Amino acid sequence: MLSPAGRVPHLVRRPGLSRPDRLRRRHVTAQAPARRVLIVEDDWLIASLCAVELERAGLAVTGPFPAVAPALDAIDAGLVDVALLDVHLGPEDSFAVVDRLDTLGIPLAFLTGYDASDLPQRYAARPLITKPVRMGHLLEVVRDLLDPGDNS
Repeated sequence: MLSPAGRVPHLVRRPGLSRPDRLRRRHVTAQAPARRVLIVEDDWLIASLCAVELERAGLAVTGPFPAVAPALDAIDAGLVDVALLDVHLGPEDSFAVVDRLDTLGIPLAFLTGYDASDLPQRYAARPLITKPVRMGHLLEVVRDLLDPGDNS
């Protein structure tokens, strides 16, 4: 399309962004909303490292939360597609969160230093990400939980 002066209009350049950055930003805004991963972990460093890695992978992070109450609030607000839960959160455990997620059909994995044999029997078959966390394994488990039928 020609401008009123008869010239082909050029792209408006955004200050500070190179052409690939402009294209990348346009591409990101056209994508579907990011899937949301709830992190319930009372160790700030572990929670932060996991959150950064998940965000780098294009996922949105809900939390991290160090306790049950704010995690339940996030679940009730509909901000969760999948969850990663530490078993022990200071003086409480995360089993109330597990039960709420189960009621809603939201998949989860435990993010813990414990063995599956240390968990109550009804939770022992859940996916387990052991500490220290290997980030590649964390991403693999989250992808499997989000898309259980996708083997790519």
